[in-house]
Amino acid sequence: MTAKRKKIIYLVTKSNWGGAQKYVYDLSTGLSEEKYEAAVAGGGKGRLFDKIRKAGIKAINLDYLERDINLFREFIVFFKLFFFFLKEKPDIIHLNSSKIGGLGALSGYLANVPKIIFTVHGWPFKEERGLLSIAVIKALSWFTAILSDKVVVLSETEKSLGRKIWIPEKKLIKIHNGVGDISFKNKEDARKYLSGLVGFSSEDKTIIGSVAELHKNKGFDILLPAFAELAKQYPEMILIIFGEGEERKRLETIIKKTGFAGRVLLPGYVSEEPFYLAGFDIFVLPSRKEGLPYAIMEAGLAGLPVVASDVGGINEIIEDMKSGILVRPKSYSELKKAIIFLLENKDKSRHFGEVLREKIKKDFSLKKMLKETERLYN
Repeated sequence: MTAKRKKIIYLVTKSNWGGAQKYVYDLSTGLSEEKYEAAVAGGGKGRLFDKIRKAGIKAINLDYLERDINLFREFIVFFKLFFFFLKEKPDIIHLNSSKIGGLGALSGYLANVPKIIFTVHGWPFKEERGLLSIAVIKALSWFTAILSDKVVVLSETEKSLGRKIWIPEKKLIKIHNGVGDISFKNKEDARKYLSGLVGFSSEDKTIIGSVAELHKNKGFDILLPAFAELAKQYPEMILIIFGEGEERKRLETIIKKTGFAGRVLLPGYVSEEPFYLAGFDIFVLPSRKEGLPYAIMEAGLAGLPVVASDVGGINEIIEDMKSGILVRPKSYSELKKAIIFLLENKDKSRHFGEVLREKIKKDFSLKKMLKETERLYN
């Protein structure tokens, strides 16, 4: 007799495309269809839903769900979720991001969902906020964890932070993000692709690149002043940041003020990512806050030297001055020095990329992430 498939509903606050959304996509499409019936629910009508539907997974839009706090909307979303769970009768709900985490955990608990999993993609109380806001968010994070059966953290740093807000040790489980094999373009083809996409001749350029949501947490407002200083010293250098988000207008204003608008490009999202990564010379992620970023793993698989802020679980991916360079968050001077080091030490730069590629293949595979998550579900 064939065993009944477990019904899993993945929930995420926003349906745009970022780390939490990629995580949901990889799990919902990567687990065995014979064992699991997956569906994805979230706010908005973003890129995640487009990709989910193409993969044959059910996507459910939750009206009124958005990142900003609005008590009236939260009340509506809570009741929608409660009755949705009563109707669908999932075996597991898997919550991603703090907003849907709190609403989903409470509504799932009251609807008697058998298993509630909450994945923390970077604790929200580590964002730059007022003391009162931080205290409230810590309390809500604790409340979400208490209502959940297990809390998945992406790194030892995040696990330690969970302990500090009195989440029981037995609830916390570390599972690294993982990436699958990527068929990167070779460097020449990637350069041609980038040239066509952003409208420049790439032959004589040094390309500093990044891929992330244009959000304050990603620290691009720190990178831009560093690049402005570098641009004076390296006239062949350009900066390309792929991604979209609420910080676009602010970043465009900073770019104009630097006087190097023609050498900083914000092309938005592209359908070919991350295949073009091999066209970059250096990858930079200057985040203020992170969980365990996919962008660095993908850059590592491409063999790129990486400069990144030492936040979240990044130091579990990159060992400073052995497989990349770690800098303090919000330090544009350290960013600048790290980029100069890689530019002036080509052999070291290549070595960092090679070491990081092997590290990603060994410790951060998609197969490993799926296996550990399936074990958690069972």
